Amino acid sequence: MRNAHGVIHDVNEHYATATAHARALPVRRHLYQYALFSASGFTKDAQLYALAQQISLVDLSGPAFRPLLEATRRAADELIRIARAAGVQSFSVGQVRAAFRYAFGSSRVADYPYRRDVSHGSELDQAFVSVADGLLDHLYPDLLLGFPAAPFVVVLRPDDPVRFPAHLRSHGPDIKVTIRFAKQGSVAGDWVIEPADGSGEFRLRFAIPGLVKNWLVDGDSAMRAWDFKADMLSSIAVFHDGRLIRLLFEPDRRG
Repeated sequence: MRNAHGVIHDVNEHYATATAHARALPVRRHLYQYALFSASGFTKDAQLYALAQQISLVDLSGPAFRPLLEATRRAADELIRIARAAGVQSFSVGQVRAAFRYAFGSSRVADYPYRRDVSHGSELDQAFVSVADGLLDHLYPDLLLGFPAAPFVVVLRPDDPVRFPAHLRSHGPDIKVTIRFAKQGSVAGDWVIEPADGSGEFRLRFAIPGLVKNWLVDGDSAMRAWDFKADMLSSIAVFHDGRLIRLLFEPDRRG
């Protein structure tokens, strides 16, 4: 967490110039944000430090992301099986990372030295790509980054990857929604966003750091939760298919 703060502070304190000449105009400075993802949550101290430094914490340990974690564990088990079959004790992290980036399309094909169409690619490299391809089949192409009026970002997962885009296509850029913390049912433990008109045409789920969640939903905290949603989640900006969508919070009698 401290390393994250050091990196983002260093980046935001400096700016580049268009050329090396002394009289070059400065390039516009951007305010970069840092986000850390965890499959097992965050310690209390880490959460307190992140909140103080406005570092976004994305907790993937909740129900919304369970299929993602299960697919990741299966991929890890397959990598272990490949290692044992090949008689190796460990993999090169860079080698595995390159294979996954190639399969996920986050690097240029020409930059990957072990492509399927290159004869010098080893069996291990091909196995890595195969595992990454299998993992990709179980990942959500529809996960969205939400930018609320708060010092953090949220990762939104639509329950139905077809109905949510369909709703966006038939509505304007501003969509009124309700936001609640689910304590029961299949979505228990997640924060849930639904249309304020009660149509139920879509449902988005997300998580916030456990420390904040506990402060909001435990004990006599109904007013705190309402204030939190009215202030920090009043408007969540989402980019979808090149469009800016705003999810606007509207009070719901369920809280």
